[in-house]
Amino acid sequence: MNILEVEEITSGYGSMDVLFGVSAEIEEEGLVAIIGPNGAGKSTLLKAVVGAVQAKKGRITFKDQEITNWPIEKIVKSGLSWVPQDDHIFPTLSVAENLDVGAYSYQGNYESRVERVWSFFPQLKDRMDQTAGDLSGGQQQMVAVGRGLMSEPDLLLLDEPTAGLAPNLIQMMYKKIEEINESGVTVLLVAQSLETFRASKRGYLLSSGEIKYSGTTGELLGNEEVQDLYFGG
Repeated sequence: MNILEVEEITSGYGSMDVLFGVSAEIEEEGLVAIIGPNGAGKSTLLKAVVGAVQAKKGRITFKDQEITNWPIEKIVKSGLSWVPQDDHIFPTLSVAENLDVGAYSYQGNYESRVERVWSFFPQLKDRMDQTAGDLSGGQQQMVAVGRGLMSEPDLLLLDEPTAGLAPNLIQMMYKKIEEINESGVTVLLVAQSLETFRASKRGYLLSSGEIKYSGTTGELLGNEEVQDLYFGG
C-alpha cells in the first residue's frame, strides 16, 4: 500500500520551473532515497510534497487524501514531517525548545515523545538545556531529526540528513534512519552519500527535474548509467 503518491508534478520558483512531470510512489513503512546531481530538483520535490513550494500541475496524495498545495501546518497535522537541509534548527533556542517546536501540533503524551527521541539519540538527553547553535554539526542534525519526530509522523521527509558530517557521523546517522524506519515510520530522504543511499530500500534518480530511473537500491547501484550520472562511474 502506498502512503504517498506524487503524480506528474510540475513545480518551481516564480516563473522558473524546476520539476517537470515528476511521479513517484512511496510504500507504507518504506525507506526510499532520491538521488541525483546538484540542481536536479531533489529538495524542490520534498518542498512540493510538504507544501513549501506550489505545485503548478499534478497531484499529491498522502494516506489516500489529496494534499496538493495544502498549507504546511495542515500537512504536518495530517502526519507528515519535513526536516530541511538548511535552517533545520533554531540555533538560539535550547535543544528542549527545539523539540517543543516540533511537538506543537501533537496532542498525545509529550514525555513519551521526548523519550522516543532519546531512544534514537541518547546523546541529546544530557544536552536539553544547551543552546542548539552551540552543538556540533552531528548533534545539531540529531536535534533536527528529533524535532521532526516530535509530531509522531507517519512519513518523515529528510533533505540530505548527512550533509557536512564527518564519515563516522554519516555511518551513525544512516543507522539511526534505519532504526527510525524499522520503528514503523516511512522515510523519504534525499541521499547525498553512497552510504546513506545503500541504507534505503528503493530509490529514484532525479536529473534536470525529471525522474530518469527508479527501482530497488540494488538495481540502481548495478546500473552503469546511474553509476556514471550520479556516482561518477
